[in-house]
Amino acid sequence: MKEELANLARTFEALGPIVGNAVKSGQLFKPRCELTEPDPDVFCEYDVRIPMSDGFSVTANIFRSKTSAQDDEQVPVVMCAHPYDNHLTPALKKTPLRGAPQQYRLIPQAGKPVFSKLTSWESPDPNFWVPAGYAIVNMNLPGYANSDGPPSAFSGNRSRVNRPQDVVVCAFA
Repeated sequence: MKEELANLARTFEALGPIVGNAVKSGQLFKPRCELTEPDPDVFCEYDVRIPMSDGFSVTANIFRSKTSAQDDEQVPVVMCAHPYDNHLTPALKKTPLRGAPQQYRLIPQAGKPVFSKLTSWESPDPNFWVPAGYAIVNMNLPGYANSDGPPSAFSGNRSRVNRPQDVVVCAFA
């Protein structure tokens, strides 16, 4: 318990200057980024369960073209897998003040990045990739957000997703 409290104190100590700077600069309430509406051709599938060989499932949000889906066209996939909750998007109204993700409120940005309301932190923007002919698979790593399994992204253990039998190969038709 004492060690947990010490870790929590170190976390607050580390975050203090970041939050302080965000408040002073006004970035906390007016993030330096621009949100755009989703492209009308983007088809969104949320919380698609992907079974893993160890008996648990991970979840992914999948974005692809409505047009290519109707035509049964196969398209290449851009995939990301991360420990950040892929539900934290302005489109799902799960971000602070229903605007930019909290990272854009805390971390200084060079310039003014532009991304769609479908984009979660450190993931590809469907508004860029889907019109270019790709599908996006934005996956929560095991143990994070609503994916099952043991979390291992920040431990000494390698993620189970890295094993050859767990590689997710995607081509959408």
